[in-house]
Amino acid sequence: MELGSSASEDVLEFVKVFKPLSLKGGASQTLRKSEWAAADPNGNGLLSLAEADAWINRRLIAAGRQDLWDKFRPCYVRAFGRAKDIAAGSTDDYVTITEFRFLNAYICIYAAMLDAFAVVDGSGLDESARQDDRRISKEEWMIAYKNVSNSGFVGLANISDPEKTFAAMDEDGAGMVLFKEWCEFLAGEEIDAMTEVGKMLAFRDERPVEKRNKPKENQDKAAPRSSSVLPDAHFEGEAKIKLGTGVSSDAVDFVDCFRGLAQKTEESKKLRKQAWSAADGNNNGLISLAECDGWVKDVLVAKCIKGEGDRIWKRYRKCFVHAFNKAKAISKEMDIGFESATSDDYVDIKEFRILIGYLCIFVVMFDAFQLIDGGSAGIDENDDMRIELDEWLASYTKVTDHNLEGLQDMSKPKDVFNAMDEDGGGMVLLGEWCKYLTAKEVEANTLLGQLLNVSTQAAVSHKNAGPLKKATPKKGKVAERRSSIKPTSKFTGEVKIPLGKGVSADAMDFVDCFRIMVHKTDASKKQRINAWDHADGNGNGIISLAECDQWVKDILVSKCMDGEGARIWSRYRKCYIHAFNRARNVSEEADLNMETATSDDYVDKKEFRLLIGFLCVYVIMFDAFQLVDGDSAGIDENDDFRIEENEWLASYEKVADHNLAGLKDTGDPKATFKAMDMDGGGMVLLGEWCGYLTEKEIEAHTVLGEFLNISTETKAKTHKKGTPLKKFSPSKAKQAERVSAIKPNSRFTGEAMIPLEKGVSIDAEDFVNCFRLLAQKNEHGKKQRMRAWQQADSNRNGLISLAECDQWVKDVLVAKCIKGEGARIWSRYRKCYIHAFNRAKGISDTTDGDGVASDDYVDIKEFRLLVGFLCAYVVLFDAFQLVDGGSAGIDANDDFRIEETEWLASYEKLADHNLVGLKENSDPKATFKAMDEDGGGMVLLGEWCHYLIEKEIEADTLLGQFLKSSTEAKAETNKKGVNLKKSSPKKKKEEERVSAIKPNCRFTGAVKIELGKGVSVDAEDFVNCFRGMAQKTDDGKKLRKSEWGHADGNHSGSISLAEVDLWVKDILVAKCIKGEGDRIWKRFRKCFIHAFNRAKGISVEKSASDDSIDFKEFRLLISYLCVFAVMFDAFQRVDGGSAGIDQNDDMRIQLDEWLASYQNVMDHTLIGLEDMTSDPKVVFSEMDSDGGGMVLLGEWCNYLANKEVEANTVLGEFLKVSG
Repeated sequence: MELGSSASEDVLEFVKVFKPLSLKGGASQTLRKSEWAAADPNGNGLLSLAEADAWINRRLIAAGRQDLWDKFRPCYVRAFGRAKDIAAGSTDDYVTITEFRFLNAYICIYAAMLDAFAVVDGSGLDESARQDDRRISKEEWMIAYKNVSNSGFVGLANISDPEKTFAAMDEDGAGMVLFKEWCEFLAGEEIDAMTEVGKMLAFRDERPVEKRNKPKENQDKAAPRSSSVLPDAHFEGEAKIKLGTGVSSDAVDFVDCFRGLAQKTEESKKLRKQAWSAADGNNNGLISLAECDGWVKDVLVAKCIKGEGDRIWKRYRKCFVHAFNKAKAISKEMDIGFESATSDDYVDIKEFRILIGYLCIFVVMFDAFQLIDGGSAGIDENDDMRIELDEWLASYTKVTDHNLEGLQDMSKPKDVFNAMDEDGGGMVLLGEWCKYLTAKEVEANTLLGQLLNVSTQAAVSHKNAGPLKKATPKKGKVAERRSSIKPTSKFTGEVKIPLGKGVSADAMDFVDCFRIMVHKTDASKKQRINAWDHADGNGNGIISLAECDQWVKDILVSKCMDGEGARIWSRYRKCYIHAFNRARNVSEEADLNMETATSDDYVDKKEFRLLIGFLCVYVIMFDAFQLVDGDSAGIDENDDFRIEENEWLASYEKVADHNLAGLKDTGDPKATFKAMDMDGGGMVLLGEWCGYLTEKEIEAHTVLGEFLNISTETKAKTHKKGTPLKKFSPSKAKQAERVSAIKPNSRFTGEAMIPLEKGVSIDAEDFVNCFRLLAQKNEHGKKQRMRAWQQADSNRNGLISLAECDQWVKDVLVAKCIKGEGARIWSRYRKCYIHAFNRAKGISDTTDGDGVASDDYVDIKEFRLLVGFLCAYVVLFDAFQLVDGGSAGIDANDDFRIEETEWLASYEKLADHNLVGLKENSDPKATFKAMDEDGGGMVLLGEWCHYLIEKEIEADTLLGQFLKSSTEAKAETNKKGVNLKKSSPKKKKEEERVSAIKPNCRFTGAVKIELGKGVSVDAEDFVNCFRGMAQKTDDGKKLRKSEWGHADGNHSGSISLAEVDLWVKDILVAKCIKGEGDRIWKRFRKCFIHAFNRAKGISVEKSASDDSIDFKEFRLLISYLCVFAVMFDAFQRVDGGSAGIDQNDDMRIQLDEWLASYQNVMDHTLIGLEDMTSDPKVVFSEMDSDGGGMVLLGEWCNYLANKEVEANTVLGEFLKVSG
């Protein structure tokens, strides 16, 4: 950026240091690489704010201007924050090497903003005359705004109404402009004006969307648009075809990403070769539409800022097929070796430049189409990809600035619409729109028209061409024969049943993924055993169709290249059921002892090899079916999964090369169709197709036929009339709906005191079986409960809250159930846990250590009952869900209330739930009325549970007796006049005082400096995580040595502020329960620099290492971290009147905040905060060392440290070391 004439000497010197690192070009790039190594000393590829700050200081020291580091320091955090999110996939809290150039540019820009800010705020940056308070009042602005008119910023130049400009800057309307507001205003103005600075800043436009690109009062059009393209990826050459002013920013960005590849220059040719290699991933010399689509996405994602490339790709994706189809017919058509496919179905390298050009053109055309379709920019619910006459007449004027010939003359818009609507259907589709606009460009012989005319002329020349030439692709492959399988996963063994040459690459890949498992060799058997363990995830000895389906998907995804496995799985998915049904009948049928279910509904281990073989066979059959159905490969809109006679007659020759006996010799195709159409319905369904082909293979005694015949013969033999079924006893087998989600080693195997009935869902049964053992009164149950209690009461305060109960239930289910099922079951029944919790929590007659009734929590005496109640209420809720919405709790009609119509329609479903209140419903209307306690016309879950519990108690069932115990105990406990007993758990605290430190990580030594009771539990946890390392004992020394090795990761003998910051985070995360360590680290992070600065100058053996901490200073650093965390904890109580997490916290204390809150910090055991009998205003004045009218954290800590030293307290003596 060019600085204005009013820029100070200091900022000119500062920018001189960093500007060379912000430029493009080889010399700057080399310099950046060298400086990146210096900035990222630990070589982790990421630069933190602390590391950036230290690097800026070192660079200024090297330039002989260290004095500038502190002067411009407020701008570093803004530059860093803007740079850190630019690169796609970057880590949000760090700057990567890709973003390093931007960081340097932003450092210069924000330094210039700060320089101008200082001119208005007080008397500039000169310390000797400094009167600024880091905020600009309106009075200061009105006096000095003209002084910054030549600062080089658009927002400060030519200000005609300074009051209005001030109001625009003062975003929060508080009457003063903070540096943050100043920067946001100037950045916004630069972006809107699209200056060179604005283009750099536009990559992180931090303003709300509604404030971007606002037109000025004297402007007719919106301000220039922000680009999503990374600066290094912008096209900088000459644009021969100019885009119209009406083209959207997204379309401009799309074109900008591809323009450079469409030029006829040597540089462009070189770029195209590289791009072709990326697009033609299988190196067969051709790219398909799918490959083109993937390549376009990759280019946009790589060249645009995070998230934008993917969004732009999705926005314009529907037009890529039109560009592709226009480009693919240009070079001479060739026969590429099979069926009806020619090179005309693909784009070759000769057509690639034209394809890129057409992509840009059709995106611009589609951009205009979107403005009319639905009256929006392609993202509205009214967009239906067709333009009707009323839409056209309402919006055609919006597209006249797209610089497209066919949209220029709109004197007769109705006539234009009729010309576009080629088929006279009353609406214009995208294809018609593009065709019309293309024709108009060609007619007018524009530059665009000349480019578009290439394909038209090529198509005409192809029409009259002679016989097609044979293509010889580089690797002897044809486009559709490329494999998607990873090289390491390809089948290399002997092929017993060769595939016909007509089989598609997808079907071939499918077969190659499974072939090895079908063989009868030892290697194959070993692979099958591993595969079976994967497929039979719940270990019950049988697999269902759903398990088979998931296993097939997993195999394909693991063996195929990115995205291809899932696509192939989806393409052939409809045929898996046919393979499954054929395999499941092979081994001898067994009675599973569950209603009507038999092992015939599943595939067992004996049938697994045949299942795999049948999957391969049926995929080939389905592959042939797809070629006939809709005359496509299973992905066309005409595919309806049934073959009509006209489709068969048109396409039967295509499938002769599939090596299937039933498709080879079709002398009379009509007779063949009739034979396939078994039910005479006039169409062949997939089942009929497979049945016919199977019979033909068996009749012809082919190798395939012999394999298929196994299941036919075995089924007939096994299912002979009158043959009794054998008993089958897999470990825990169930019918499909009854398959347990619990891992085999986690299942309950003891005696069920209260058995569940067959009406209870498998989910509820699994829930109960996960917790049954914990409710038992035997020794084993007690032992398991003690372990579970420790898990549930993670903070060891002797009580668990509803939130802790909820989390514990989730943890147990996730641990005991197979992947994904535990969380699903937890979520399904979650609404009933509060009812179980409330029933359990009032039974024990204890209080917490401070006399607060434990009636709001569950203690260990109530824990067994809680577990039992959870199981009981889940069963009650399970029944509720069957009635509510008539589903199992997952239907759109579920509203967690049962209306009478729902009850009357569904009450009979519940008779098998073994609940007394649901068994006999001779008068269902009366039952509903009894449930509806408040007479509101609907039964809520609470009413439902209450009614059923009362019925269980009345009937004196086992469940009723269990539930009755809580009712009686609660009544006894809450009897009027009974005093609650006092309990004194070891570490009991109110909820706000619960420690986040893991039990085995807590400090247990002697405490030399006691923390005041006003100190927050977060600060207390922070101190307790580090106390042990600050002791002068042998144990303390040993700990320090160990932790020094951790903190000094690069073994340089000293640690920087960045290394300290990371080490503190690591300690807190390791010692605190999940999520808490990171939160505490963030809360106190701002005070670490004060502790670091106090410790770093103590060692007498240091010289240049004064910017770092050595091992001798490490103990003091640890102590100072604890001290400053406590000081900062008090600061937070005053700042904003909160605990550092409120929106009013601005890291400075004003007088009104102090007067309102100083009493909150008198219990922090800090001398400077204890004696407030004197005037608190005087104390504030003493803290405010620079007289700026507010106390910053540095001033606060200095004041408190000095007071401790003056009073010669233990803390003061310690702090005196550094003072």
